[in-house]
Amino acid sequence: MPNSLCNLSILSLITYGMTSITIQLDDRTSRRLVELSRREHAKPEEVVTDALRKRLFLDWFDATSERVARRAKERGFEKEEDFLNAVS
Repeated sequence: MPNSLCNLSILSLITYGMTSITIQLDDRTSRRLVELSRREHAKPEEVVTDALRKRLFLDWFDATSERVARRAKERGFEKEEDFLNAVS
């Protein structure tokens, strides 16, 4: 890998088609990506796509959890125990 920033083109399948993005990685991150790709027997693009999918899921999960907790509190459920008592 060159000492300058590494450009990596990433292709990902999305339900409505293909999207291509370019990211810049510092040398350390680029080396770590290559090492992980080798260990996983996967292309760097696949490793990055998987990491992005996981990050997007976590973001969705956190937002959903916050929304559900807010609605539960509005309905008088202060703790998880309150909700479990109400449904059992």
